[in-house]
Amino acid sequence: MSEYLLKIIGFVFLFSVVCAIIPEGKTVGMVKAAIKLLCILVVLSPFVTILEKNGLSLENYFSQSVITIDESFIEYCSEKTISQVQKQIEKDVLDNLNLEVRVRLEWEYAAENEKEQNFPSLLKINCIYLSTQTENKLEVQDYLMQRYDSKVVIEEWT
Repeated sequence: MSEYLLKIIGFVFLFSVVCAIIPEGKTVGMVKAAIKLLCILVVLSPFVTILEKNGLSLENYFSQSVITIDESFIEYCSEKTISQVQKQIEKDVLDNLNLEVRVRLEWEYAAENEKEQNFPSLLKINCIYLSTQTENKLEVQDYLMQRYDSKVVIEEWT
């Protein structure tokens, strides 16, 4: 405790000497503000040491923090995204080819190197399964292969 009081008294004495020596000018305000901040740090220093003795240091707090990944939430979001992409493909075929189709996608998570290249989606479409009642199945298949750069398999309409 006496060591703490000596630190404060010494700092106040040093503060008064510096204030007496500093010539008047534009920098006086900044120097006084810096010294006041140091004074606050000296006053608060015992609280930091008390917290560290009790094992409550900030370094220990942040090093013990664990971040976990919620795989079920990621899977849910991926399924929702795929569902939206399926509807988008169905709408695209209806708008451009005037055909009603049902789409099912085979997908996977994108490779690590694609994540590093800042791809907008971490999902990759491997195959588009298409159900339609049209005779122009090859036309639809070619259109989707060119448009989505993916394998297209035409299934029976159910």
